[in-house]
Amino acid sequence: MNKRYETSFKHKVCREYQKGGVTKVELQYRYGIGGKSAIVNWLRDFGYIADNRIKPHSAITLSANEKSDSAQLKALKKELEDAQLKLEAYQRMIAIAEKKFKIEIEKSQIPSDP
Repeated sequence: MNKRYETSFKHKVCREYQKGGVTKVELQYRYGIGGKSAIVNWLRDFGYIADNRIKPHSAITLSANEKSDSAQLKALKKELEDAQLKLEAYQRMIAIAEKKFKIEIEKSQIPSDP
């Protein structure tokens, strides 16, 4: 049976790997992650790497500003993804509540004054 992991957990593991000092195998063992390629897939899926070729940590040479900008961009992307997931969950909850209780929760937009 395949184990499902939360998106926030996957990001945490990816960021921990990118910080260095720990291998993918160590992370798999530490967090009980099944599948040899799970972490590589997460790194690729979330844009931490461009393809299957992962550069060793020592080979990554970014300036301090580039590292800061890159980290900030990744954090913003994660926040956006989390916000989009929350929005989808709220919309589903509203739709279910409207159907179950036969009430209108989402109001139609009120036209603005001319």
